[in-house]
Amino acid sequence: MTTGDAATIRDLSRPIWGTQVWQVRLNVQHIFQDRGVLEGMDGLWLDFREFRPKRELGEGHRSVASLYINLRNCGARLEQHGVPVVMSGDPSARVLGEVQRLVGIRLVDVEVKPPGGETLLRFDSALVLSCFPAVSREGDSWVLNTDLGDVLKLGPGPRMTYISGRR
Repeated sequence: MTTGDAATIRDLSRPIWGTQVWQVRLNVQHIFQDRGVLEGMDGLWLDFREFRPKRELGEGHRSVASLYINLRNCGARLEQHGVPVVMSGDPSARVLGEVQRLVGIRLVDVEVKPPGGETLLRFDSALVLSCFPAVSREGDSWVLNTDLGDVLKLGPGPRMTYISGRR
């Protein structure tokens, strides 16, 4: 990934800047083996919306986008004021208790760092969700789907793909 690619991803992620997380979904896997039960997380979704004034019914909202983080190909860490709060390798009960803090807060900006594509999602309340793409040639690290049909992907590895919803 080049500096230009990182800047392009930053620009293409702008539709979600200033929007609010209204829903967080976490997919936890339980794998049963003869040696016991393994537990792991394989997907984290953040759904974003923006508030819009409605003339007759008061305030409303409009769905903007959904961000899927593939935790099988990408590690994640939630920090506040630079201090780690929880990581994707932590027990799922702990992660469940902490990621819900993202609900209701506003995304301030997105930064992608070359060469590997580490992605920082900065929120209000000094919360930062960091995604660390695995050095993998298969699968996406994260996918942003906007309600306008745009798709922005990071992965496999540090590769970026953008598909415009405008035809």
